[in-house]
Amino acid sequence: VYKLNEDGASWTQITGQALTHVASGSEVWGVNKIQGSPGEIYKYLGDNKWQTIPGQLINVDVSDNGNVWGVNGAGSIYRRRGDSWQEIQGKAIEVSVGMAGVWVVNSANNIYYRAGTRGD
Repeated sequence: VYKLNEDGASWTQITGQALTHVASGSEVWGVNKIQGSPGEIYKYLGDNKWQTIPGQLINVDVSDNGNVWGVNGAGSIYRRRGDSWQEIQGKAIEVSVGMAGVWVVNSANNIYYRAGTRGD
């Protein structure tokens, strides 16, 4: 994992975890899936320290407002609420969250928007 430095031209390596997917918003989250299997979930705490988060995901995203969403290996969609995951109706292979709201892609490559999430 690398972080773009304030100069906008150089990078600093963040050590501690070998992640296969990373997302950044108000926080940095990642997963370490192996060959398409769900992986452990991590939240970056700073100073090259990562917190392991309970559960397993293949995809995670975090908004600028700190809302965290993920998809597990069965395609179930989850939203982080406090210290737990809330399952959300539907199936997906990818989730994206931000100012434009929450969007998912399903296994048929159809794109869906979750009503009421605009502005995150």
